[in-house]
Amino acid sequence: MKSDKIYTYDKMIQKCLEMEKDEKPYLLTNGCFDILHVSHVNNLKQCKLYNVPVVVFLNDDESIKKLKGANRPYYSLEERLFIISSIMYVDYVAPLHSTELCEIFKKIKPTYWAKGSDRNLETLNQKERYLAEKNNTKIVFIKNLSDISTSEILHKIHKENI
Repeated sequence: MKSDKIYTYDKMIQKCLEMEKDEKPYLLTNGCFDILHVSHVNNLKQCKLYNVPVVVFLNDDESIKKLKGANRPYYSLEERLFIISSIMYVDYVAPLHSTELCEIFKKIKPTYWAKGSDRNLETLNQKERYLAEKNNTKIVFIKNLSDISTSEILHKIHKENI
């Protein structure tokens, strides 16, 4: 599964550094995106309203297991990279080999960092928040369409199949 939007981690860091050198703003967002749903797509669409390139870092399979449990992810990293790269609101996508963005924020300085409205400044990973703010990255919260989540969808599926 190939796409010119899919980068390796190192190539994505390099691309971001090039945008910074050229003083081109960009928006960074991240997540598992394991089972794509309407809130995922809406959030990516809202990110694109900032009229800058949208960079998505996808948690790799190991980091999802740490975050969500041994039965996740349902889709492999390669499949999720392809799915997210197919969304018109995404300009670049790369794997994230960690459960947090600290190493990324030590290397690059995105103009914006977008998170869903199920988070706020207090519930963000405080190390990530500190590094983003140190970089003068503007933290933006994208209003979720609803309380829908992959975990809720999976819970409903498992409940209905019992």
